Amino acid sequence: MSLVMKPDITPAPRFRRLLAGLIDMALAGGGTWVWRRSAGGTAGMSRWAPMSGAAGGFLREQLGSPGQHLLGLRTVDRRTGRRVELWRSGVLLATAAAGQVILSRLRPPPDTPEQERERERFAQEMRALAERHGDEPGERAAALDQLFDRYSLPNPFSAMPAAIALGIVVRRLRRRLAPTTDVLARPR
Repeated sequence: MSLVMKPDITPAPRFRRLLAGLIDMALAGGGTWVWRRSAGGTAGMSRWAPMSGAAGGFLREQLGSPGQHLLGLRTVDRRTGRRVELWRSGVLLATAAAGQVILSRLRPPPDTPEQERERERFAQEMRALAERHGDEPGERAAALDQLFDRYSLPNPFSAMPAAIALGIVVRRLRRRLAPTTDVLARPR
């Protein structure tokens, strides 16, 4: 699908969009730092951090971010030149949030102390195996098969295909429902 821009829409200068993004990142980073200091850790943050990206996009489209307000920018639908319709932003937010929930359930749980010790033993045996069978690929492959049979460690990358698929779905949905651009709120 071609992203056709309405002819009378002039995107804001790139440096203003970049500066607005930097301001927003600084504010988000400062807020995160304050929250971590006051909460005494990251216990509550790890649960809500993935959702903040989707919610930030929704707020930026509907209300505008602090950086956009400071630099006189607003996000518009590039096909119409008006604010993105609320239902379109809501669908994108719901899709991203549902995807994050699915990904959080697909990720393996954090290692227990026993699993960490098992992972360390596996790494030691792997190093020893590489030293013993460095020049003999056939023997090394057989020894590796035996090593992998003895240890059953969770794959930390098991959610990677789902994360890639989620990114593709959300991006295609955004291109279809709400292709946006930043424009000057008060043109000079």
